[in-house]
Amino acid sequence: MRSADAFPKAKAAALKALERDDESAGAHATLGIVRLLYEWDWSGSRQELERALQIGPNNPYFRLCYGVWLNAMGRSPEAIAEMTAALDLDPLSSLISHNLASVYNGAGLDGQAIEQYLKTLELNPSFVASYGQLAGLYARKGMHDKALELAEKFVTLSGRDTRSRSFLSMIYAISGKREEAIASVEDLKKDASFPGGLAFIYASLDDRDLAFEWLETSYRERDAFLVFLPILPEFRNLHGDPRFADLLRRIGLPTKRDVDFKPAGF
Repeated sequence: MRSADAFPKAKAAALKALERDDESAGAHATLGIVRLLYEWDWSGSRQELERALQIGPNNPYFRLCYGVWLNAMGRSPEAIAEMTAALDLDPLSSLISHNLASVYNGAGLDGQAIEQYLKTLELNPSFVASYGQLAGLYARKGMHDKALELAEKFVTLSGRDTRSRSFLSMIYAISGKREEAIASVEDLKKDASFPGGLAFIYASLDDRDLAFEWLETSYRERDAFLVFLPILPEFRNLHGDPRFADLLRRIGLPTKRDVDFKPAGF
């Protein structure tokens, strides 16, 4: 679903739940995620997520949600600590494992990210998002055949949805298969559910003007991925462009991110 379709419905349901029971930790967590990913209300989001944790301090999902907030705010070491704690509480959660891997990925800790995505797929071979993220990591490491194999599996398992097809096109672009990547663009433009997919593809083709054009479309749509824009590896080649800093300013995100740390033990 488009962010504009999904998040307002989630917010309405959460507010209705809180009218019935202000101690509903799940409703506070949901409201916190909506305020983070859609409303870009960083302080309001934190308040809701901290309230959820006050009510349910040992709930792994609430720890995960707070870890997502920390990651979006560029506080990668704390995000890793929070998600590791969540995974300790629920070691069989593929959702938590995948998100921990994504923090490693955004922090540039490729080895740890690959290891954690593989662990996620061991827990749940049908957790399709991990195939896409692994494909991106392998492609950036020059392991193009493996990357394409995983990206194609992502497409198949997801039922050929827009997001997975966008990832496959991005892998084509990273792997030097420009013609294949460009050929898929017109088809993807017909589906308005994930305009960010085209931004990913054009950034990977190093077509900066078109990448920013589709980032602007994503901005108007308030696409959820934008809160992670500064740490997404696919957009690192855009960081030096003044349009990138301007976009972060309008979203309200800091331009400096904590992505170069090396946590203890690694």
